[in-house]
Amino acid sequence: MKSKILAIFIFINGCIAIEPNCTEFEVKEMNIAIDACFIEADSLILENHESDNPLTSVCKTIEAKVDCFELNIPRCRNATFLRNVKDNFMLEQVEGAFNQSDDLGNNLTRGCPILSEAEKRLAVVLTGHDACDGVTAIKQRRLKISCDQKATREQNEKLKLLRFLTSASKHKLFIKSECDVRADWDKCVEILTCHSDEKIAELLLSDAKIYAIREANIQKNWLESFTYAQSCAGLNN
Repeated sequence: MKSKILAIFIFINGCIAIEPNCTEFEVKEMNIAIDACFIEADSLILENHESDNPLTSVCKTIEAKVDCFELNIPRCRNATFLRNVKDNFMLEQVEGAFNQSDDLGNNLTRGCPILSEAEKRLAVVLTGHDACDGVTAIKQRRLKISCDQKATREQNEKLKLLRFLTSASKHKLFIKSECDVRADWDKCVEILTCHSDEKIAELLLSDAKIYAIREANIQKNWLESFTYAQSCAGLNN
């Protein structure tokens, strides 16, 4: 899941990337402090996981970890950056819960005050506006990812047949599978009905760059004459 010039903090796998106005030393010290703070916050779950309502300890742990950012991100940040760090972290928690089960995701989002308050902001992070609530936006994103993965699996099954074909027939099957998977991926975008026009445009632009790289790789390693525009149009005619 792409290289971008960061204008905001992004929380990724326990590390935070920040703008160059923070020194390398400040970033290192910040990550050490946040890691230690997170470990301390984890104790709220470890000590209460057998309670009648373990979700309460999960909520307290999330609240404590959000506070870790407030307490330990250095002065080189500003309020907008801090807010984005916290929103991205909370989004990660909610998505992780939904990946376990819809019930857990719903209970976590509705049951934790900090996440309930942030739900509209999480929707804006994902969709570009607040037309849908955060839970709906997250579910749509999960469905989109599942749709993409299903299309990829179907292509891989088709490509297993290549070994049984002659060279000319291999080319035909490969082209058809590649055109089909792109068409399927494009249809998957239609799932994102909560997304603003601007967010859809950003997604399509990102996809176009990925397709360009994919097309170049096919031309280099498999079929020099392949292009989506011509090869797929010719297939459909």
